[in-house]
Amino acid sequence: MIKKYCVAVCFSTMMIFIAASVYSTDWLYFIESAEGNKHYIDLDSIKRSPEGIVSVKRKIESKDSSILEYVISEFEMDCAKVRIRKMSENAFEQDGRITSTMKKSEWQAINPEGIDESLYELACSLKKKHN
Repeated sequence: MIKKYCVAVCFSTMMIFIAASVYSTDWLYFIESAEGNKHYIDLDSIKRSPEGIVSVKRKIESKDSSILEYVISEFEMDCAKVRIRKMSENAFEQDGRITSTMKKSEWQAINPEGIDESLYELACSLKKKHN
């Protein structure tokens, strides 16, 4: 009986660690907006194609967390042509509910004075293996 209990506890603990590692990300803080929102990049999400297209995830933690806790967006950046497009975006409330979603947008030139320029400079300068 005790042996079965120990096996069950060990198995449950192992499953918790596996689940936690699947959902863990390596977020790196890179800038705070003028509004006070903190921007992070997921280092593990960066992928570079042989054509120079970089995909990356960005997380924005809202300064006013009573309204929105965070937003996670996926982007593609064309490092050679200095352009960006949003592939998806999900906004999350305090309780974890997704409050809004957005799908793929068209390519746009990067605003040289915006947050996207900082994201572009960081993601395009990092050395990652090709897919």
